[in-house]
Amino acid sequence: MGTFYWFIGKQKKALHWWRRSIASGERMGALVELFRSYFEVGKPLSGPDSNFKELDGIDAKEYLDKAKKMFQEMALQWDLDELDRISTYNPCA
Repeated sequence: MGTFYWFIGKQKKALHWWRRSIASGERMGALVELFRSYFEVGKPLSGPDSNFKELDGIDAKEYLDKAKKMFQEMALQWDLDELDRISTYNPCA
């Protein structure tokens, strides 16, 4: 839902949904989904059109770094490839 709201220009509402996604992942111990949520937050926050530079005191780079670390630890190659792909197109990521 967060990504949907971001794409339709409702960035503040997107942040609300990402908070919920992160809280759910933490509560359920769903690590893969939690770190994919971090990735989904970090991508748009690092973009030039973002009105926000952080979510709950964590900036885009930190979300992406957290996601990358866990993707490496869990050997999630597809996720690592996606992270590398956005980093190539968005040097801020």
